[in-house]
Amino acid sequence: MGASIDSGAGAGAGAGVGEGAGVVAVTPPAPPPASEVISVVRAGDAHTVEALLSAGADPDARDEHGTPALLDDASRPVRVSAVHGLARHDDERCVEGARRLPPAPPGTSYEYDLDEVWWYERRRDGR
Repeated sequence: MGASIDSGAGAGAGAGVGEGAGVVAVTPPAPPPASEVISVVRAGDAHTVEALLSAGADPDARDEHGTPALLDDASRPVRVSAVHGLARHDDERCVEGARRLPPAPPGTSYEYDLDEVWWYERRRDGR
């Protein structure tokens, strides 16, 4: 997941200033694999989901059955985490994901994560 750096040291013995000497090429890290996103979402860890999305994870990652893991998981806590992560990244799909959530069971402790959708809508609408 780290970036690779090529300092150009093997660019040729005759390379001088102005001919590429000292130029550093940075290759961005590859986005996290879909399987990593799916496992973190299923663990219900909204903050790690957010970090993976920031690192370039595909919010449309699908599981082995082709089901969109972030918004259509069978587990409500997983879906809440996914909606929270998308809202934190100003992704419009958080609104639809929140709308499609099944009712929360009594005594649910993770509903505060859905406040982020309200905050996203306020930012989007300029309120």
